Amino acid sequence: MATHTKTDYQIGIICALDVEEAAIISMLDEGHPKLPKDPADPSQYTLGRIGEHSVVIACLPAGSMGNGPAAIVASNMQRSFSIKFGLMVGIGGGVWSKKNDIRLGDVVVSQPNEMHGGVVQWDYGKTESEGKFVRKGSLNKPPSVLLHAVQALKRHARMVDLDFQNALDHMEQNYPKMAEEYIFQGEDNDQLFKSEYDHEGGDDCEECDSMLIEKRLSRKNLMPKVHYGNIASGNQVMKHGIVRDNIAKEESVICFEMEAAGLMDNFPCLVIRGICDYADSHKNKIWQLYAAATAAAFARILLGFVEKQEVTNTPVQQQYTILPFPCNTDFIGRDDIFQRLDQLLPLTKTYQTAAIWGLGGCGKTQMALEYTYCWQQETSGSVFWVRGDTEASFSQSYSEIAKEASISLDLKGEDLLLAVQKWIEELPNWLLVLDNVDDLRIFKKVYSHQNTDPSTNPELLRFVLRKNGIVLWTSRDNSILGRLVDFSRGVEVTKMSDQEALKLFQSRSGRPRSEQPSDEESELLKLLENLPLAVSQSAAYIRSTRSTVKLYIEMLKELEIDQSELLDYEFLDVHRQSDMPNSVMKTWIISMKQIAQESQCAEKILNTIAYLDNQGLPFELLRAASGDGFKKHEILQAAGRLVDYSFLQAQITAEAELPAYQEHRLVQLATRQALTKAQQNSEFSGNAIQIMANLFPDGTHETWSSCRVYLPHALKSTLWKEADGYEDLALGLLGRIGRYYWEEGRSHEAEQLQLQVLDLYKSELGEKHPDTIRAMANLAMTWQQQGRSDEAEQLQLQVLDLYKSELG
Repeated sequence: MATHTKTDYQIGIICALDVEEAAIISMLDEGHPKLPKDPADPSQYTLGRIGEHSVVIACLPAGSMGNGPAAIVASNMQRSFSIKFGLMVGIGGGVWSKKNDIRLGDVVVSQPNEMHGGVVQWDYGKTESEGKFVRKGSLNKPPSVLLHAVQALKRHARMVDLDFQNALDHMEQNYPKMAEEYIFQGEDNDQLFKSEYDHEGGDDCEECDSMLIEKRLSRKNLMPKVHYGNIASGNQVMKHGIVRDNIAKEESVICFEMEAAGLMDNFPCLVIRGICDYADSHKNKIWQLYAAATAAAFARILLGFVEKQEVTNTPVQQQYTILPFPCNTDFIGRDDIFQRLDQLLPLTKTYQTAAIWGLGGCGKTQMALEYTYCWQQETSGSVFWVRGDTEASFSQSYSEIAKEASISLDLKGEDLLLAVQKWIEELPNWLLVLDNVDDLRIFKKVYSHQNTDPSTNPELLRFVLRKNGIVLWTSRDNSILGRLVDFSRGVEVTKMSDQEALKLFQSRSGRPRSEQPSDEESELLKLLENLPLAVSQSAAYIRSTRSTVKLYIEMLKELEIDQSELLDYEFLDVHRQSDMPNSVMKTWIISMKQIAQESQCAEKILNTIAYLDNQGLPFELLRAASGDGFKKHEILQAAGRLVDYSFLQAQITAEAELPAYQEHRLVQLATRQALTKAQQNSEFSGNAIQIMANLFPDGTHETWSSCRVYLPHALKSTLWKEADGYEDLALGLLGRIGRYYWEEGRSHEAEQLQLQVLDLYKSELGEKHPDTIRAMANLAMTWQQQGRSDEAEQLQLQVLDLYKSELG
């Protein structure tokens, strides 16, 4: 037998159930030995040949169903093999009609039409006025090589019946046992009840009224028939006849299943479903095995119409999606902004860049996210999201991309950043969002007369992508234009229009939809200045507390807050905006007081994390911030209340047991100002240092993954001068961060931190203290590693002199 490599397997077949996987394995002409796979890939694979094609077969984990698990299996398969396209083969529920006489055991194949690309996610969308559910978005079509094969097969089937029997005989010859179970169940057991009639109970339909069975003519030929059209995919089982028929009519679908929507955008494939029930309450399992066999048989037949050269000529699918949040189905369109972005970023293969800039809270991130999803839907390109608020968060985002791209995390510092940059630039079509680039100096520094050497003051701009794709920046600072992008490449985001703000408020508050606002709604939106974040938070408060708009307006007007305390120098310096609407802060302070009344746990979390980084907050940080005495479910509930008020956003992934969170930085600022006014800032800033001193690892190689998670929070916790009495903890924490930087080869960051620590030691302990001398020695080692031998030698001589004079 010829030997094979992983690159030989260019067609992937995915099943959801073991009965489906067994059926497709039985269709192999020969099996192949297992091959090594990606170390991070947990899937089990069967390798073999069907006709002239080498195929790889995988099944979802036991007990896992739905779009999410299917997407993970597909992603892992693409990571381990050179997959060009695939087949999703298994069972589904059919939609019978006079036009489509679908019977149990028949096969449905996804085929695009004027409405959809072959698959529609039937449970993805939103409920609009009068309770109408509107499905959003669309999914990619199957790849052209498979659609051409389908066309050739259909042409053949008009002249000669498809040879299902030969394929089923092949299964029996390979595995005789399967012939006893994967068999036709008889027309008498193919019962379609009227849509409005629900199942009476029991494992079968013995107790159901046979008078309500649809009358259909018997077939002369009992071999499966093949039907082509749209398939409805969702994360729940369809088992209601009326709902089934309504969706089928609205979306022009002929089959229901649970996995395909997770594949279509990132795993180019054709969906093949053997019909095992009618997607109603009368479903049972007696037809599942035969339906799995007919789907597998069709897959075998179809591959006979796929030319091997066409597979070879098809490029490997290279689409990656690394975004922080799912698509926002409640997004309120800002058509003028998207039209401007479309003008700046036309669909070409040349490198392009643009910047969205404007006031904090105006919706820049949400617009970038919506634009990114729309762009990927239209282009099938790869999309990436990188945080640009600090050097640490930028590096962490690149590390996350490196993990997805299987780039070795043993690469350190700048080597890792350069490797990620090169990897993305080599992709054929990509868009990268650089979000929250508010401190422009970390991307392009202004050098002083004392330091004009860029090699000792590196810029992150060196690692920003420069060819083949699109970079979209978001920033509060409009000086990003001319410094990081051309003046002509900017799009300013201002407040929403009155109509957009009204739609957003009504959507988030659960109030009835109307084209014209009530007098109270108009007054409230005017007070909130149509700022999206303020509108969303006020709506969340009204919905959660069952308050009226009138009561909320009264509270907003009665709240006496000195404007100078909110718009002080620190605020303006941090956010680079002189015209921040004070109504946003008033809204937040109202909600903070409400949270304090409802949940002591939520209040503690909010107050403590105000002194940590605002993104990538793992659950363990919230647990520590809550203090002692709260159980896990209480902390989750408290975090949920903060999410309800839009103070936190939950980030849930299939891999993580618990969610992570992010908090708007203006919320943190408002919280810190409130704590300062209450003279509690020292207590909670100290809590933050104590938590990070307990959680941040020692920086050794085996702790790097934890260090990356906690690094932005550890750095942020040491910034607060009001944390009186915690200086020793802060110094110890900075020392561990410095060790981590050193161990990972990030010498520039290690140097900056060591300089900070050295200054603190000198001011707190004196220049001749042993800890100060040790800090000087560490800095000298860093300079030596950077190749700055002269400076290192001078500092080492100072260290030696101090050791001699102080220690003898």
